[in-house]
Amino acid sequence: MDMQVTTKTKQCPKCNEIKPLDDFHKNKSKKHGVAVQCKTCVREYAAKYRQENPEKVRERRAKHRLENPGKERESLARYRLENAEKLRERAVKYHARCRQENPERLREHSVKYRQEHPEKTREYAARGYRKDAEKRREYSKKYRQENPEKTRDSEAEYRKRNRPKKTAIQMKRHATKMQATPAWADFAAIEAIYFEAARLTQETGVQHVVDHVHPLQGYKYGICGLHVASNLKVITRSENQRKHNKFTPYVESECISTPTF
Repeated sequence: MDMQVTTKTKQCPKCNEIKPLDDFHKNKSKKHGVAVQCKTCVREYAAKYRQENPEKVRERRAKHRLENPGKERESLARYRLENAEKLRERAVKYHARCRQENPERLREHSVKYRQEHPEKTREYAARGYRKDAEKRREYSKKYRQENPEKTRDSEAEYRKRNRPKKTAIQMKRHATKMQATPAWADFAAIEAIYFEAARLTQETGVQHVVDHVHPLQGYKYGICGLHVASNLKVITRSENQRKHNKFTPYVESECISTPTF
């Protein structure tokens, strides 16, 4: 059968289908500026060749990478950028299949990667946490409520494994508190607030703590509070954990003593 070619279409000699010129790879050396076979037939032939000649393909790719390191990286970066969504979908499907077929192998691979790339792992985890912070907090809260025993055991194990780290954090906190305690601070009033937290904990059965309205280490907010009675209030431990080291607007009814800033 003779090939049929128009200004907009061309017949592929492999599948004998008449297709638009866009379905053929560009090739200026050919008569019509496109390859002889269509993209589909070329892909099928390439896939079959790779399957039948894996060693040759690996050797050729390795040689190309050695001879063209910059070109290889640029090509890969461009492909990832242009096909980000496609690659994400492929990765999700691949991991889903691996979790079902080879969960142990996937776990070993994850552990090995985290050990070999600790910095990347931390950056990735931090980026993911910032992206879904609220969702993660809700999940953690629900999990702690449904699994109090597991939560306590996990926290105790963490403290045991990271005792030096916890001690360093506590000492830093203590030093900050000492630096933020002025000579004119009313220690009797401060002590009374801590007693109030202990009383509420005992009466309600809910853990209460003393919180600083203006954080002692609130540098990112442009505010550094003092360890004085007027900057203290009693709140539940869960509220304090949600607040973390953030500055929240002062609400007088929530405080033991009225701040006078």
